[in-house]
Amino acid sequence: MRYYEYFIKRELKSTIKERMELLETQSEGPEPLDHLQMMLKFARKNRPQEYNVNDMVKRVSISNIGSIHQSSIAITNAIFNILESDAKYDTIAQIRTEISEFFAEGGNWTKASIAKMYKLDSIIRETLRINSFGNRGVMRQVNVDNLVTEDGFLLPKGAEVSILGHPAATDPDPYCSKLIH
Repeated sequence: MRYYEYFIKRELKSTIKERMELLETQSEGPEPLDHLQMMLKFARKNRPQEYNVNDMVKRVSISNIGSIHQSSIAITNAIFNILESDAKYDTIAQIRTEISEFFAEGGNWTKASIAKMYKLDSIIRETLRINSFGNRGVMRQVNVDNLVTEDGFLLPKGAEVSILGHPAATDPDPYCSKLIH
């Protein structure tokens, strides 16, 4: 990791220093609206010991690895779902037609434009629902002593509770034909 960290730092060092100076001077004018700026502001406010070039390079690297990893898995799963789809739906031909019509109208690949391609958007949304990354969601901490749930479970103060996301997203009651695509 240190080998790669050297090259990443070489590329990001000047940008990070520039952004840190911008935060320190609180200059008037538009502030960059990106992930790096959010991480710098968070570190400056909440973790001042990590508000330095070396730690910020590590944070950016880890964030980028996570983003690329999740995106590539999502796209791979969408492709698998399209290829696995039932032949009677003719999914590949329908998507091909939708994309061809979109580009014939002069469209560009953006998040908003993909949302206008209803079939492709539906496939991506279903893929993310069925093959979600996180299994747990809505993390909460109990803030009262000895909370008893409706089912009779005793939860001490400080206990963490969450919802299991995958079972909820694939529950057959709200989703008819949950795995047919």
